[in-house]
Amino acid sequence: MDLRDLSDPDILFAAKAAQRCRSQAHKITGLIRFSELSNGLWYASIHPDCDVLPLIGKHFSRRFPDTRFVIHDLMRSSAILHEAGAPWRIVEGISLQGVSSSLDLPASERENVIRDQWKTYFERIAIEARKNPSLQRQFMPKKYWDSLPEMDPLA
Repeated sequence: MDLRDLSDPDILFAAKAAQRCRSQAHKITGLIRFSELSNGLWYASIHPDCDVLPLIGKHFSRRFPDTRFVIHDLMRSSAILHEAGAPWRIVEGISLQGVSSSLDLPASERENVIRDQWKTYFERIAIEARKNPSLQRQFMPKKYWDSLPEMDPLA
């Protein structure tokens, strides 16, 4: 069996699933927002359709090698854990009661200021006459909005 033979329905199905997962991982690397928690840990929550943690761990550990961070997949109760100077790892069975995004956790004072400033910037930069919600949803799907401070109506 040739795994490059896309005329085989099973291989085509697997290839499409893999492409969908890679595409979602790419989107998440651009939309993920870390929040500095009151204990100094940087935390981000995601809820992707695909299991993207193995695909994004290397990217974030290279980008933030000296930072303690957690990327929590709320759908799968798993998370990437990264300690400064150590390799990243995936841990299963992580669950936080009552947490649907990083906005639900106790943030540092600096984080609260940054969220307020980011929301103000987002509101001020928008040109009312040029708003295009459908285009915005195309590039920043609505299912990711709950973890974006600029899209939080209560912030």
